[in-house]
Formats: sequence, C-alpha cells, structure tokens
Amino acid sequence: MNAAMKRTRLITYLADVDDKKVNALYTLLEENINDINTEPAFTESQLEILDERRASFLSGKDKGIDWQTMHNNVRKKRKTA
Repeated sequence: MNAAMKRTRLITYLADVDDKKVNALYTLLEENINDINTEPAFTESQLEILDERRASFLSGKDKGIDWQTMHNNVRKKRKTA
C-alpha cells in the first residue's frame, strides 16, 4: 500500500472513529503537527492582497484571465526586458 492510499484510509478512519481515539492519535502526533504549522504559508500583507483579489473576483469586478493569455503576457514582458 503506497502513502497516498494510507493517507486516504487514515482520513476516512478519522472521520468515522470516536472522539477518544481521535484525541489519543492527536496526542501522539501533536508535537509533529505543531512543528509543521509554526510558520504561516503567507504573510499578513500577502493575505490582504489575496483577500482583495478574491473579493474582486467574487463581485464580478475582476474576471480573471485564462492560462494562454497569462502565458502570452509573460512572454511579451520577457521580450521587452
């Protein structure tokens, strides 16, 4: 059984098991979990930018762009640089 299959089985198990077992497993892994989650994935300023962009997209103000358009824009900028 590979790691992805084990992960899926663990997630399914944790979703259905009683709280006593969840708490026991969490206690065993708590130190590792805390070590992994010590640094945020984004800074506060980056989160603010993401929130603003998300709000613009959800409101319809920003429609976003497709992959090909973005790719072409990057290529144009590289040629001018």
